[in-house]
Amino acid sequence: MIKLINIITQNIILLGCCAISIFILFVLITFIKNVDDFAAITNMYDYIRMQNITIKIDTIIFKTIVILSLSRINNAI
Repeated sequence: MIKLINIITQNIILLGCCAISIFILFVLITFIKNVDDFAAITNMYDYIRMQNITIKIDTIIFKTIVILSLSRINNAI
């Protein structure tokens, strides 16, 4: 029973991480599409800061997905 609860919890966390990653990707794509020319950016600091934060969050989410996948493989064995 505990193994089943663990697998369900891991699935929920995995789906949540994927949803957050997709949302961040869409926000980044929308932000980049609205900026037609780099010269049109009035505040380059905000642009670079947003990209750095997005990359950090996506890296953390990717690591979480890999760790959860490895944990699921370990539980299956």
